[in-house]
Amino acid sequence: KYPINNNRQVKKKRKEKQKEKMQFTQQSLLLIASLLLGQGTDGFQMSASSRREGRTRLSMVMKKQPPSNPASRMSVIMDSTFIDGDLPIGMSRVPTTTTLVNTDSSPQTPQQQIVKFPSFEDIKPVLTTALLITGNTIGAGTLVIPEVAAKPGMAPTVAIFAVAYLSNLISGLVLADVAIKQNESSGGDVPSSFKEFAEVNLESEVAATGISGISLFTNFCILSFGFAKAGSVVGNVAHTDPFTMSLGLAAVLGTLAKTQTSQKLSEFSSLVVTVLFASFAGLLIPGLAAVQDPLATLLAPGTELDLPAAASAAFPIVMTTLVFSNIVPSVAKILDYDRTKTTAAIILGSLIPLSLYLAWCFACLGGGIAIGSASPLVTTFSVAAATGSCLGCVMSISEELDSFWQPNTDVDSKYSLPAVCTAISIPVMASFLLSSGYGDFSIPLKLAGSYGSPMLYGAIPAAMAWTQREKLLSNTSDKLEDVMPGGFVTLGLLGAAATSLMVHELSLDFSGLL
Repeated sequence: KYPINNNRQVKKKRKEKQKEKMQFTQQSLLLIASLLLGQGTDGFQMSASSRREGRTRLSMVMKKQPPSNPASRMSVIMDSTFIDGDLPIGMSRVPTTTTLVNTDSSPQTPQQQIVKFPSFEDIKPVLTTALLITGNTIGAGTLVIPEVAAKPGMAPTVAIFAVAYLSNLISGLVLADVAIKQNESSGGDVPSSFKEFAEVNLESEVAATGISGISLFTNFCILSFGFAKAGSVVGNVAHTDPFTMSLGLAAVLGTLAKTQTSQKLSEFSSLVVTVLFASFAGLLIPGLAAVQDPLATLLAPGTELDLPAAASAAFPIVMTTLVFSNIVPSVAKILDYDRTKTTAAIILGSLIPLSLYLAWCFACLGGGIAIGSASPLVTTFSVAAATGSCLGCVMSISEELDSFWQPNTDVDSKYSLPAVCTAISIPVMASFLLSSGYGDFSIPLKLAGSYGSPMLYGAIPAAMAWTQREKLLSNTSDKLEDVMPGGFVTLGLLGAAATSLMVHELSLDFSGLL
């Protein structure tokens, strides 16, 4: 291809270009290594090759001391293999090692670490627990949220959901931190019951009894709403008295709670949740596609002219629908108290319901879903949502009452008759008043979100974390490893926010009575 007298010059130019490229590659790799070392990366592996004459393979592996010793010795190993041609500038035919040493390096022996991406087996427990949180969060609130969102409008509702989500997320991370620290200090599993969990950390039977009372109040409110709403939906479809339908649902759930074990009830609940999500998807996906003008739906004004009042009335209900902190101790236990996995599961598991609730409100307000219609799919979804939520509340109330009336009962035993009767009788009476027109169906949810949830999942978690943190700091001078950053400042803000919400709602309710 080339004249004989120019062949040597061409080869020489090619070799010079190859030298320049390999020198540039070597300098680039060293620069990347130095940047990664500065960022504290645990490991890195890179290879470069050229198929020109003098085929070349260049690989780099970083070594680093564990992060507990940031001033440790760090090195970069450059391994080169060359066939034909000249070697790059500054490199020999044997493997060459280039060492990067910090100014304040220590003589300890470094450990070689390679970046390893997590496998599916590592991610699987995080995904399953995230879905557990999602299933615990989606419930009967879907039946009333569109009506609540219509008053302030879709855009303000997005902001309300964002604030409520962050509040519940902080509460969940604080509880996870308490559970993990308790496991590290005691070496045993934390109690799954929220009451027992709080009793261990607050070290007070009086406080535990008060927490039980708040938990009963919150569950009674949610159960009253569920009975009333389910009776209304089924009554409209069957053209019968709504309270009769509420009474029938209460009788069915009460019979199941008295005659079946907790294991059987959990299996039935899983079946109901499956029906709930299947019907929810069947409504939501076509509903979103049926929204005619998304921008107009987002920017449309609410039905209430007083936006601050509408937002203030909606916030407690939204807070209640997004609560998931009651199962955080169980989530931490399932994930072996691993901080990274627990944090990821909580963030993901609470983010999915947030997205679903917002999409649900958007589709309903945009005309894509007629939640009040008598279609079979809407009826199935409404009954499944109310049944799953009501069954969970009946089980929680019965278990809480049995902890006083018949303690030390076997886990697989059935609930006592007095506990089950009490669990359903009070909400049935409340649903009768709601069905008779004495107040709006959302009042029980508002009471739970105004007083029960802020105390149970706001002020109490902050108090537990504060007490535990003081105890741990008094026994060690080392810095504590936290799931939720901020220490006492974050805990103080969480407790103050929960208290402020309760005081605000109390003032509004008191002024409304005058």
